Amino acid sequence: LLHFDRIPNTMRGQLKTLRHWMAWYLHQDFDLEYDGTVDGALAGFINEEEGSVVESFRQELNYLIDNPIDDWDDLFYKQFGSNYYYPSEWPSALDWLRHLRDETDRLLNP
Repeated sequence: LLHFDRIPNTMRGQLKTLRHWMAWYLHQDFDLEYDGTVDGALAGFINEEEGSVVESFRQELNYLIDNPIDDWDDLFYKQFGSNYYYPSEWPSALDWLRHLRDETDRLLNP
């Protein structure tokens, strides 16, 4: 498994879209917006952002799915500023990331 500090600098730059989504769409009051769910926040992101941003988001999800790291909590909460606690709904970070990818595909291709 990779540590976040071992992720290549070029990919870290690409992770900025995922970081943006977690910080801006999964903020402390996200459950009061976007129908109160993470899927609602994802749908809001897809509807509000440009297609190229959404495609970057999907690529970043795929990168993390294909290159899992040791400390997801550090990445999601400390590095990305997310306020969503994925273990409350998902058995693992990878399961949640796969769901986000699949839901993104579903929303883009109804």
